[in-house]
Amino acid sequence: MLAGFPGTTNRHRTADEIKEAQAVTAKDMIDPATDASRVKAGKEQWLVATGICTSVSHRIDDWKVTNQKKSGRCWLFAALNLMRTGAKKELGVKEFEFSQNHAMYWDKLERANFFLESVLETADAPADDRLVSFLLETVLGDGGQWNMAVNL
Repeated sequence: MLAGFPGTTNRHRTADEIKEAQAVTAKDMIDPATDASRVKAGKEQWLVATGICTSVSHRIDDWKVTNQKKSGRCWLFAALNLMRTGAKKELGVKEFEFSQNHAMYWDKLERANFFLESVLETADAPADDRLVSFLLETVLGDGGQWNMAVNL
């Protein structure tokens, strides 16, 4: 076992194990990944396997998908969809959807606030300062990440 990685094995594969793995074709697999795609040429003997349970113990209800289309807000849709299940259960309803537009409005407002505060903080910096350049390049983009969603 590798230290700090429970369920992980690190050893050499036998010649028979390599031969068996190489004989399996992608069409025989549920999740296609041939042996050649998982090992470096000349290093076929190495086996590093991580034992992660991939079975699912909870089935998500048959709810409708929220479609972001081409809005660039996948991070926000993903966060709101995570909260949807609990909200539906708490409210005792079959269908429920958070307003992505409402959350996006507050995201834009917070980004504008961050930008304006940053402009004030860098007011004395030269125009070619790296931070000033960064701030002016990405004023109010749509992209986001988990911590932004949490802050909303």
